[in-house]
Amino acid sequence: MSLQHGKEWLMGVCVMNMVMCGCLGQQSENANCTISYPYVATAARHASILSGLPKVATGITADQVLRLIGEPDEDNPTYDSKDARTAKTKGHSFVYLLERKTNTGSVIERAERLIRIHFDLDNKVVRVDRVGF
Repeated sequence: MSLQHGKEWLMGVCVMNMVMCGCLGQQSENANCTISYPYVATAARHASILSGLPKVATGITADQVLRLIGEPDEDNPTYDSKDARTAKTKGHSFVYLLERKTNTGSVIERAERLIRIHFDLDNKVVRVDRVGF
């Protein structure tokens, strides 16, 4: 195999890996990929999130949410206090991004639209928030 052919083969493998992960281009379709900003979910991702959302109910498990909506863009811990020194983990939340202008800054600067699904320590839904709607 020539050096040029080897480079082309390696590039093909890298692109294929990115496609399988959903990381190609400006959009990420799963939590294992790095999201590029500004971010806008693909039409298919947007439809999948919004069509599965009405089926998400208090008390269902995170696994059930994953089957209904798919992998979240973020999975963040949630705490019982605003004081970081005394905060205890009270669960986690899945974040499904529809749009986000930037990853940093104020709520206004991020200009985001997302669904945040909160889970308790038993991994059951306790609340669903729609942000930016």
